[in-house]
Amino acid sequence: MELYCFGSIVVQGMSVLQEQDILSSKNLSILASVLMIGIGGNYAFGGYIPFFNYNIPCIAFASIFGIILDLILIKKDKA
Repeated sequence: MELYCFGSIVVQGMSVLQEQDILSSKNLSILASVLMIGIGGNYAFGGYIPFFNYNIPCIAFASIFGIILDLILIKKDKA
């Protein structure tokens, strides 16, 4: 069920990225990071990533990480 939900979010994100430049280094790094954390974390950590004594679901952690990475890379583009 989680993989289906995550997959549908990825497909929606891909449709948004098609309108933009998907092959830019910023978009590719964000996409690869989110996919590796979300899908890889389900297999490596059993669906939860330990983070400061909390067990955060991999999909939630991947989403938060993607948002933070996007904000960091936007600041670097402006600089």
